[in-house]
Amino acid sequence: MPVGGGNTQLNAWCENGEILFYIGSTDAYMDHSQMLGKLGRIRMNFSPNPFEKEFKQELRLKESEMVFSGENGFQLVLWTDVFHPVIHAEMKSKTPVNVTVNYETWKLNQEYTNDGKIVFAHRNNAEDQGREKAIAEQKAEPFRDKIPNPLANLTSGGMIQAKGFIPAGEGNGTYMGTPFRSIQLKTEHPLKKADMRIALRIAQDDSQEIWNAEVEKLLAETEKTAKKDREESRKWWNEFWNRSHIFINPSINPAEAARANVKTDSAAAAWQAGRNYQLFRYLLGCTKGAKFPVLFNGGIFNVDNPNGQAPEVRNWQSTEFMAQNQRLVYWPLLKTGDNDIMQPVFNMYRNTAELQKARAKNYWNIEGGIYPEGLSIYGLHSVYADPEIMVDCFGRCPARERTEYGHSGLIHLEYHYTSSLDFAYMLLEAARFGQEELQKQMPVIENVVKYFDNYYRKKKKERTGTELTEEGKLELYPSSALELYAGAKNPTDVVAGLQALVKGVLAFPKEKLTEEQFNYFSDVAQRLPEMPVTIKEGRKVLPPAETWELEGSQSNMEFPQLYTLFPFETLSFENPETLEIARNTWLYNAKGEAQKNYICWFQGGIYTAHLGITQEAASYALNKLLHPLGDRALPNTPARRFPAFWDNPSFCHCPDMDQGGAAMVGLQDMLIQTQGKHIYLLPAWPLNWDCDFKLHAPYNTTVSGTVKGGKLVQLSVTPENRKKDVVIMNGYQEDTAE
Repeated sequence: MPVGGGNTQLNAWCENGEILFYIGSTDAYMDHSQMLGKLGRIRMNFSPNPFEKEFKQELRLKESEMVFSGENGFQLVLWTDVFHPVIHAEMKSKTPVNVTVNYETWKLNQEYTNDGKIVFAHRNNAEDQGREKAIAEQKAEPFRDKIPNPLANLTSGGMIQAKGFIPAGEGNGTYMGTPFRSIQLKTEHPLKKADMRIALRIAQDDSQEIWNAEVEKLLAETEKTAKKDREESRKWWNEFWNRSHIFINPSINPAEAARANVKTDSAAAAWQAGRNYQLFRYLLGCTKGAKFPVLFNGGIFNVDNPNGQAPEVRNWQSTEFMAQNQRLVYWPLLKTGDNDIMQPVFNMYRNTAELQKARAKNYWNIEGGIYPEGLSIYGLHSVYADPEIMVDCFGRCPARERTEYGHSGLIHLEYHYTSSLDFAYMLLEAARFGQEELQKQMPVIENVVKYFDNYYRKKKKERTGTELTEEGKLELYPSSALELYAGAKNPTDVVAGLQALVKGVLAFPKEKLTEEQFNYFSDVAQRLPEMPVTIKEGRKVLPPAETWELEGSQSNMEFPQLYTLFPFETLSFENPETLEIARNTWLYNAKGEAQKNYICWFQGGIYTAHLGITQEAASYALNKLLHPLGDRALPNTPARRFPAFWDNPSFCHCPDMDQGGAAMVGLQDMLIQTQGKHIYLLPAWPLNWDCDFKLHAPYNTTVSGTVKGGKLVQLSVTPENRKKDVVIMNGYQEDTAE
């Protein structure tokens, strides 16, 4: 079970009478950019064993603390400081107990200090070979000075102090197939109270000696401030939980609902879905203060591979930040109001804007900037493949020589830049919500639009001698509709993203833009291509693109046509006539069934919420949030003890973070959608689900309400003048008589 805060994450449990927990941080990259390492494992043993006859493990969400309880008033409380990287393990017992603490590692160096503490650390080399390899393979030497170097000399580790404990030797062992070394502290005599603190440091210090001094200083500074630090941490968590919530069927007995069979008790199933929404948001809340984003494939709570690989090894780790997956982790945080949790991913894009401009200038001699789909922490390609040969993972065509540097060497990623539009739009929406200043986001937004504008004008001129079509429009070719459709012209997802970005920028008051920005976006708006539309069996539907040359396997679960609904909302409740085209595409697409699974980053729940298909949206929400216990449960998929540790073997590593993000977005969009100036309320919310909710909307707006018995019995919109923009949908009516 997880507990954490302040970018320190623990995964804790009891086994054979011992308390164990892993120490993790989203910033602890060791040796290279593919290895986000654990900082070790703690094993605590108590004698006499307080768990022989009584045992309870409780995660107290409101306070963010884990409590283990046993006989004779025994209690061990684990919590992490939100504002200092310090872990606290506080024990009390009515009868004295002996305590041993083992620090176990399969990677880090460990030793005793002169005064009986344990220090553990891993220091990266001064030269990052992974970065050098990427620079050489991607021919990035001309703009080396723009490429960040975040891993050189990065030292990750900490120091353990427990008063009344003494060194007790070193040892070794094997756990879950992984050999480890251990170093131990033990109590000098039995105690009724014991406090252990672990101070952590992840920093690019000039030497190991400087790092040691800094971590010792942190331990000393926080020795007498534990009570104050706990109050400040609880205050932050209280504010975090007050920002937003979705409670489903809140009036039913929670203890009974938690134990109910979700396949036979529909009210309890909906309650559990709401609970799991909160639990997943908690995992994201534990990353405040992170430098690097939460990884889609396990975050930092991934542990223990039964095949004997180290605990930090994860599925798809070579892709690093795979933007198509990563976006889903962060989209729900707009409506929860968690802008501070979004900063690592925002900074990843903002801080490398100049690098992406340099890449575009170097490779293609154009103004603008584009971010690789597989994005490394250096801002370069993480999935580049052979520097000279292009290959197709779908087997759609033979390998060929590379004709243009700068793009990925995998053909399904060569022109796949939808995620750049996606993240640029997320930054734009953060400004529209009022959580960010528009001009702080504009370097990313402007350069992404300029890339598509300038790159494809250049490509068209190379082919035909003219930059634009006869109608004066951009022709986006060669492009790609997500991964599946290569050699595409005017892909639907790309057109939708460009339209959303350009229209979104121009929707801001003119004074928020520079004159140059306003003129440029007004100009480019005139030459954006139209959304591709075709007729199938008498119905208007969206094709993946205007034309395409290579089509991949539909089992890859992508649906580029419906990026018009999410994330870009170019088709929405604002225009029912065009929304019907998206509805036809979902309902009558012959290849669409392959896209309608619910696991991992499948987005059917989001699409159906945006189409107002209530029962189908509810089914997706239940199956995603209750996975694997829902009525569409996949066989042989394990249910984890912690309900938000979703497991999808062969998909994204457990806990599947993009499954959680997609589930959150889908549930939010069933309650509230924020298209244009309007706030569409309850567009896909079932009449038989009671709910208390509080969510954020654009223009510094919060919307809270209560749904009961199929009626909206309470609605509060702040500021009040935004209430005029609320559109209540789906058969609901505001009835505040209760």
